[in-house]
Amino acid sequence: MTILQAFVLALIQSVTEFLPVSSSGHLIIIPKLFNWPLQPLWFDVVLHLGTLTAVVFYFRRDVWQILKSFFVITEKVDHDKRRLAGLILLAIIPAGLIGFAFNDLIEQRFRSESIVIINLIFWGVVLIVADWVGNQKKVNATEQSKDQNALTSLSWSQALSIGIFQIFSLIPGASRSGVTISAGIFCDLTKQAAARFSFLISIPLILAAGADQIIKIAKHGSATPIPMLTLTIGFVTAAIGGWLAIKLLMKILDSWGLKIFGFYRLILAAILIILLL
Repeated sequence: MTILQAFVLALIQSVTEFLPVSSSGHLIIIPKLFNWPLQPLWFDVVLHLGTLTAVVFYFRRDVWQILKSFFVITEKVDHDKRRLAGLILLAIIPAGLIGFAFNDLIEQRFRSESIVIINLIFWGVVLIVADWVGNQKKVNATEQSKDQNALTSLSWSQALSIGIFQIFSLIPGASRSGVTISAGIFCDLTKQAAARFSFLISIPLILAAGADQIIKIAKHGSATPIPMLTLTIGFVTAAIGGWLAIKLLMKILDSWGLKIFGFYRLILAAILIILLL
């Protein structure tokens, strides 16, 4: 793996990890265009660490407050943050269990170009519909200012519903952020609150995905050695690219909404159909 390849793949994967456009769709196009081989497992681990760093840094205040309320026993416990920690744990259970039990089956049966294209189209339409539903919520200026606290109104059943929806994101082409943000909007969250919850529940899942790759390496080894410089470039690029992607998404939600990503997915699906014909 060259330095250029490491940079491009890390940038593409980190940005598309957080934008609702499907990382798997892009990772089909890029290697195909340049005839690059499949990236080694250790590089996947480094990318997971980079994207984890990005989301934890962006939501560092939320993460710290949640951890403090959950693990530190004091007289002034932030019950809202402790409840949010419980909602996050509940939301990650469905996809966590299905991913753990059927990850190999999903990799073998569903990682095909045709399934990626179908998911790009289907979830692209879902994003457009979710954007329309979100726009129907007449949010006044006072309610908008409370967006940061909107997750306190999320019920346990709604958090579980978002978690169940997240199972679909295990199939290539769906996009985890796109699925969970759409589900959050359908559960009556604002776009900003849905995105915030989506990113918070991504933290333990990214951590679990990285741990899973490390376990695979421990069991089977990694036949392809990667220079430290290449790994460093991959990590730094993934961290910075991921942070910029989150920042960009939060701004786009205020201005253009989700529909821009929905139309982008439809265009990407058309490009893949042309390339693969």
